[in-house]
Formats: sequence, C-alpha cells, structure tokens
Amino acid sequence: MRLVVTGSRGLIGRHVVDYAKTQAGVEVIGVDQVYPGDWRANYRFADMTDLGQVYSALSGADAVIHLAAIRDHGLVPEPKLFLDNVTTAYHVLEAARRLGIKRVVLSSSVQVSRTVLMHHDTRYRYLPLDEAHEVDPQNDYALSKQVGEVMGEMYAKTYGLSVVNLRFGAITHRDDMVGWPWPEATAPHWALYAYADVRDAARCAYLAATANLPPATHHVSFVVAPDSMVSTPSAEIARRFFPDATLRAPLEGNASLISNATAKRLFGFEAEYSCRA
Repeated sequence: MRLVVTGSRGLIGRHVVDYAKTQAGVEVIGVDQVYPGDWRANYRFADMTDLGQVYSALSGADAVIHLAAIRDHGLVPEPKLFLDNVTTAYHVLEAARRLGIKRVVLSSSVQVSRTVLMHHDTRYRYLPLDEAHEVDPQNDYALSKQVGEVMGEMYAKTYGLSVVNLRFGAITHRDDMVGWPWPEATAPHWALYAYADVRDAARCAYLAATANLPPATHHVSFVVAPDSMVSTPSAEIARRFFPDATLRAPLEGNASLISNATAKRLFGFEAEYSCRA
C-alpha cells in the first residue's frame, strides 16, 4: 500500500507518517510546502492550492490523508482561510477521482458543532453529541470544515470514492497538557471540552485510511478522548449549562460530552491516551 499524507510536516501529519511507517509498515509519501522537507523519507513539495501540483503529489497513491490546511480562525484573513481550506480539499477529492484513488480521509473539526469563537450560543437536542446532530459553524474556519464534509459526501455519492471526514477535537501533545484537566467548566464551554492526544489522532487517521469501508460511501466521525479536559463532572455540565439536552447516556464521571462510538464502529479506534494519565 502507498499512502500519501498531505500536511506531513504539521502536528498530526508528522505523527501519521511515523505511525504508518514504523507501526504499520506501509509506504508513505509526505506532502507539504515546507522546504527542504524530510529527505530521509519520500517527500513531495507541493502547493495544495495549485491543482496541477496536487495531481503530481497524489500520483501513485492508494489512499490519501489530507491534513494540509490553515489550522484555525484568526491566523490569516478570513477569506483566505476559507478559500484555501475549501480549495485544497476540493483539489484532493478531484485529483483522487481522476487518478483512481479510492480512499480519501479529510480533516474536519469539532468546531462545526461548537465553534471556539461563537456569535451566539449553540444549544443541543441531546448529549453526548454525535455526528447525526445538526451542526452550527460560526466562523470562516468552522464553515470551511463543514463545506469539506459536504464535498466529501458529494464525491462519494457521485464518483464512487470512499470518503471519511474526521472531526478532530482539540489536538494536543502530552507536553501541552500541563495543568489539565482544567479545574472548572465555564462559558463558552470551548469545543465541549473534547480533545485528543496527537498520537491517538494520528492512529485514527491511519485506521480511517485503511479500514474496510464500502466504495461510494461517506462517513463523518468525531475523534475524541473518552474523557473531558475539565474536572467538573460531565453530568453536572449537562444539567447546569445544557438543560434542554436529553441525556442519551449517563455521562458518568468526566465522560466526554461527545461520543466516540462511530470511530470505534467504523475503524476499531479507541483512544489510548488521557490528560488524566
């Protein structure tokens, strides 16, 4: 198997490349626009906003994990963030269908469901939140990720690709978890306190790229740790701050307010790392 990972020099991308090579033993081609790149590995320099370069970068792949993106709101002007993120996802999907690449994994975000900088409070019909709940993107970054999910569904249904959009929680490295869990839940309840260790995020991305999924299907999956990043009991958070939400599970202790059941069902993924370890 030959796996292409775009954004291979980024936080998640570096860990995906390492996991796929060392733990899974597959051939990996990293793609990024960091020069000179990692010359110890297969590496292709490409500007993902240029479709011609994307064709070259993805050639020969059996599957693609697309992680190249502007990673959050506020880093660049809003139009550039939205257009770059949507354009690169479109280019990957279009190149994949033209090149005969059957599996594409796209990076989405929990922010489609709870944007970090909200203009109005997002309410929920039920908790734990799952992928069937309606979304509420409220900035350029969150909207770009929702559009990526819509494109993934279209390319699966229309062109027969197998597409997975992974809604990552807050991705963090163990060294950055100092002081976690946070002592108290307070508004605006950033990302519903959902997170994932980068090692788990990378492993889930690899599993999504290699799982036995039917062609012409589109799947959306949260990627979160089973616990929250805050000390306040989860049932108390739901009762105090989201009283209109029906509890579909007991939310024992500090259980995540976002369900990870889809990733387990589709890819056999369960997070191994916790901020409480």
